[in-house]
Amino acid sequence: MKVGLEDAKEWMERRLSKFKSGIPKKDAARLASDWQEGFNQTDIDHRIIEIEAAQIAKQYERWHVPRLGNMQKERPAGVFRLFVGQLNGAASEKVRDVKVDQIKRVLNEWDVQGGGVSEVGINWLSYPSSYSLSSWFISDFENMKSSVAFN
Repeated sequence: MKVGLEDAKEWMERRLSKFKSGIPKKDAARLASDWQEGFNQTDIDHRIIEIEAAQIAKQYERWHVPRLGNMQKERPAGVFRLFVGQLNGAASEKVRDVKVDQIKRVLNEWDVQGGGVSEVGINWLSYPSSYSLSSWFISDFENMKSSVAFN
């Protein structure tokens, strides 16, 4: 049976919503729309939709895993929280600003006391000593110290 592209999108949404992984409806709708945009055909076999939906659900399950354990936003006394992240590059000012804002939000939201980032993508030796990782955060965190390495 052949179906049109709009019908294929609706079919894909229904198919994704039935998977055991419990893909939320808004995510299923977005995934189906993204999938639909990749096609320029007007008639699609429903078996292709089934195969594609299974692949999309499989990929979704890899990236959307259930939380392990439970962490309260309120930090109990005697608990020291660490933040660790991989930046995958922050050499351009535009990218750096976005990533720094996201990190600041997490640090404030979870009351973090220490942490580290990797793969910043900057040769710190090519900048003056006043330009440091902590200089990105100094306006929001007064007592921040940083140490960097570059190889």
